[in-house]
Amino acid sequence: MRGNKLFKVIDRLLGIPLCFILGKIKTCRPSHLPKSILLIKLSALGDTILLIPALRAIRKAYPKSFIGLIVTEANYQVIEGCPYIDELIFLDIKNPGRFIGFILNLRRKRFDLAIDFDQWLRLSPILAWLSGAKIRLGFKTEGQYRHYLYTAYIDHTRDKHEVLSFLSLLSLLKIETEDTHLEIWLEDRTFLEDFPTIPISPYGITKLCVEKYLKFYQETYGMNSVILRYANVYGRRQDPFGEAGVVAIFIQKMLSGERPTIFGDGSQERDYVYVDDVVEANLSAITKDDNLILNIGTGVTTSVQELFYELQKITGFSEMPIYATQRAGELQRSCLDGSKAKQLLAFIPKTDLAKGLKETVEYFRK
Repeated sequence: MRGNKLFKVIDRLLGIPLCFILGKIKTCRPSHLPKSILLIKLSALGDTILLIPALRAIRKAYPKSFIGLIVTEANYQVIEGCPYIDELIFLDIKNPGRFIGFILNLRRKRFDLAIDFDQWLRLSPILAWLSGAKIRLGFKTEGQYRHYLYTAYIDHTRDKHEVLSFLSLLSLLKIETEDTHLEIWLEDRTFLEDFPTIPISPYGITKLCVEKYLKFYQETYGMNSVILRYANVYGRRQDPFGEAGVVAIFIQKMLSGERPTIFGDGSQERDYVYVDDVVEANLSAITKDDNLILNIGTGVTTSVQELFYELQKITGFSEMPIYATQRAGELQRSCLDGSKAKQLLAFIPKTDLAKGLKETVEYFRK
């Protein structure tokens, strides 16, 4: 909701009296299992990711129910593709004139149950009430007076991790789970530079941290920088004995007669870019001084399993890989959109994967 002054005014000045007035109107509670469930999460990218375990638990508890989730432009991208949701219901907060039409459309869906996962906004419990759902669940947050619009609620406290807070709200439905792992769905998508940065692994967090430091130095000391976000770089001199660098690791194992390990089923897709092309991108970026963030990749994905088979053909390795449990926090698909680098750096990758792998294997044979 940040950046929209009108909705902030409505939430602060009208939200409290509306919660009091609408809360006085009593509704009857249905006795049957909900056929249609409305979930609400209007903002906060991070919280939307942390909501995933609760969404998964709801779907497991009500496998035959229709589940809709109200979202805004602030969090739509990070939840798009979630398999636990039947419909993402988009609320356009930049066009308040469409609000009445939005509510009318919401009521036509005849939701039995509404669960508001926002912790602070008063607009979200108002949406839950206006949806017509007979059962409305949400958080009672100190000083917000939002709980008057719920038929049941729990206290929201700052001393509990939000993943556990969201799951605690489900206790009102007698839904319990210990499964708290996070997911994100990015199939068939290439990343632009402005895609929300919400890393869920230590590796990704560390890389983003460097960008934040550069942003700090630019704003504080006027130091300009160019940030190049690499896809999966491979090629000569890559270390085959670390945890990263799957191409080098596979090649070293195969040439040594050892079976490489694939974590998961091998369907994970990556954008592999050859080191020579990355060097060209860096040389082109040296002349820039515009605080740019640019993707450096090919825009083409290859699965880990396909990579194994390609290297198997080049090296003559005959055995199959070892399959191990997929690593926590690993993305299923990663592919970079390099159109901005093409425009500003005239960067076009010249080395296709087959050629790059052959040259890399030749290097490791020496």
